[in-house]
Amino acid sequence: MLNVEKHRTIQIQLPKEAQWAECSVSVADAGVPVISSDTVSRKWLSDCEKERALTVRHMERVADLANLEIACRRVISNKGSGGVDAMTVSELGNWFSGHWKELQQQLLSGSYRPQPVKTVVIPKPSGGQRMLGVPTVKDRLVQQAIHCRLSHSPSVNFPRYSPT
Repeated sequence: MLNVEKHRTIQIQLPKEAQWAECSVSVADAGVPVISSDTVSRKWLSDCEKERALTVRHMERVADLANLEIACRRVISNKGSGGVDAMTVSELGNWFSGHWKELQQQLLSGSYRPQPVKTVVIPKPSGGQRMLGVPTVKDRLVQQAIHCRLSHSPSVNFPRYSPT
């Protein structure tokens, strides 16, 4: 039996761009927090802008060919089974060689959409079962590319991938 916790969702209404000088959060009639322009400090806004500057070109770094190549190699070395599209890990290298530009464009344009996750039921040693979600090999490639970029500094030079 799965233990599912219920989470409360909070909606925040943001002020117009010109009102971002200083803001505070208050709760509206329906319990929805509303940000108004009177209390958040200019330092906080400045810190937000600095943080945003660090992520401006993040997707370009994720979709960089060198990053995609290292991600492809890691997915192949991790092995594992394929997802709902039935592509195997051993087929990924050949697919990547012919489709990396298409994948790169989808990531940069925001049109990349992950496929549904294949559900597999695995028996537990103590009895019972647990559900396991298996993403497609292409989705694992994208996940690995994001992981590579988040876990390495932007100056790291990745070795080039050479398909067999």
